[in-house]
Amino acid sequence: MHDQRDENAVEHGTSSPILIAAAWALVMIPLAWGLLSTLQKALLLFP
Repeated sequence: MHDQRDENAVEHGTSSPILIAAAWALVMIPLAWGLLSTLQKALLLFP
């Protein structure tokens, strides 16, 4: 009988370092912007 996991298997070692860096940038840039924005607004509360 055919094992269904073979069809859904992800091949390892095929990710480009550039793609990984781009994915991290897509996550980190908005995260950093939100964190800085929050900190700036929080500093206004504590003069």
